[in-house]
Amino acid sequence: MFDSEDWIFEKKYDGYRCLVQIQQGKAELVSRNGLSFNKKYPALVRAFESVKNDMILDGEVVVEDKKGISRFQWLQHLDEEPDRGRLKCYVFDILYFNGFDLTPLNVLQRKKILEALLPASEEIIYSPHAVGEGTKALEDVIKQGGEGLIAKKIASGYHPGTRSKDWLKIKINQEQEMVIGGYTEPQGSRTGFGALLLGYYEDGKLFYSGKVGTGFNETWLRDFHEQLKSMEIKTRPFENKPAERFVHWVKPELVAQVKHSGWTEGGSLRHPVFVALRTDKKPEEVIREKATGKSENTANMETTNIENKKGVELNFTNTEKLFWPEEKITKGDVIAYYEKMAEYLLPFVVDRPQSLRRNPDGIKNEGFFQKNVEGAVPDWIETKSLRSKSTGETIEYLLCQDKETLLFMANWGCIEINPWSSRVGKINNPDYIIFDLDPNGADIKDLVKTAKKVKEILDQLGITGYLKTSGGKGLHIFIPVLPKYTYDETRSVSHMISEAVHQALPDITSLERSPSKRKGKIYLDFLQNGKGKTMACAYSLRPREGATASTPLAWDELTDQLNVKDFNIRTLPGRVKAKGDIWKNFFGDAMDLKDILQRK
Repeated sequence: MFDSEDWIFEKKYDGYRCLVQIQQGKAELVSRNGLSFNKKYPALVRAFESVKNDMILDGEVVVEDKKGISRFQWLQHLDEEPDRGRLKCYVFDILYFNGFDLTPLNVLQRKKILEALLPASEEIIYSPHAVGEGTKALEDVIKQGGEGLIAKKIASGYHPGTRSKDWLKIKINQEQEMVIGGYTEPQGSRTGFGALLLGYYEDGKLFYSGKVGTGFNETWLRDFHEQLKSMEIKTRPFENKPAERFVHWVKPELVAQVKHSGWTEGGSLRHPVFVALRTDKKPEEVIREKATGKSENTANMETTNIENKKGVELNFTNTEKLFWPEEKITKGDVIAYYEKMAEYLLPFVVDRPQSLRRNPDGIKNEGFFQKNVEGAVPDWIETKSLRSKSTGETIEYLLCQDKETLLFMANWGCIEINPWSSRVGKINNPDYIIFDLDPNGADIKDLVKTAKKVKEILDQLGITGYLKTSGGKGLHIFIPVLPKYTYDETRSVSHMISEAVHQALPDITSLERSPSKRKGKIYLDFLQNGKGKTMACAYSLRPREGATASTPLAWDELTDQLNVKDFNIRTLPGRVKAKGDIWKNFFGDAMDLKDILQRK
């Protein structure tokens, strides 16, 4: 392939993929997931609106440094530092021109048309290519310090939205020796250790530069873990403090060979993969290596289909900021918590719009809620635009689809995670019912008694209820249901059961909304079951005293000795490791409400 006349080779840019639709002098810049870039990049919109013909173009929005290297982090923070680097759009394909669909043409024909039609400017750049000279193209991009190449088979047409072996991403991975200074505990079914904490020396001090958790086999994980345990020390060997919690420090005596795709601005490795231990290197000799520009010293290439998900670079900021000053808990501790708990929390947030409660200064103030994230989050984060019936406003909600997005939210100051009760695709049909038991000054015995009465009534109806702490002073009981009923219908079920609980316990419960009229009584808040209303999800932290978390409980844990403050940022990782995920089968117990609704 590399020196075949059947392929062309283009430079790989480190930015946001962008479709540009130009019609009658108006330009619309759209991300690969259909979101508008117009408000985000008005200078590019103006540049494309100088084009006189109707076109649909494919390109990449980048911010370049003075050497012409695209800097993804600069692009991410363009709003904060608009003068840092130069904003450009490299255009590499054309799909449509003045009524003609060009997608059936081969890529070389489309490139020739594009080159002839695209006006040159400082913002709009035609992306050049080389035919059949892949080796030379790779050497050139290595010398330039670039990220890699895109290889395209000349005979290929344009297939929007699909993966294709005719378009390949060729990524340059550098290698670097790294000193091992610690390790994290394994998660889930993994054995041995989770990841190695790495660093390099500068001026005689060891600086943390990230962790590597891939590249090991199971046997090596177990065997090397025994060696690491024999090297453990009590004090941190790194000059700077890693954000990870529950780590084990080790004597910085071992050197690992790691391949990676570059460095973040914060001094961490991008996409590191463990290669081997280096017995021929002294730890003190390990420094941060500089690229030489010579192809024989650049290490390996990695080739993937172009439509594969892009590796994500997360740059955590202000991790030492105290979010809970009294408890000495930092923003970095929050990030580390969500990294450990992601596998347990994500099933309850994937595909659900998020109402973001942001506390960038920790618990010293109330923070603020943010629903609309239009133009505010990176392109790799999935979003969903929904129209509000009450206001007519269209809101672009964040979807937390993976651990990377969860950690991005934590870095944004989202201590608390608040998903909708329904998922995209069934947005009007919630898949659980919420019972929010708010004590409003009532004692724990009344709270426990009320929760047990809810359980008793659910058992009589043949309904499976799941219990958790609210993370505040109350308790939540969730019922998983099939997503085929409306919010009004699920709320009516909650109301019916709440009324039954109140009739059984009139002296300690209330359905009265006004707090002043129900002081000292448990409020049965069935109104939480409404479209757009949110509740802290299972395993979510809460921005409250003690860094408490909304924690799934077994029903036999519901006693008068229950203390909701026992479930917090420090205790939850150990709890799930010991007890497992109590809500593991939650969605498998989803019930049909047909019979319940017919009883009304």
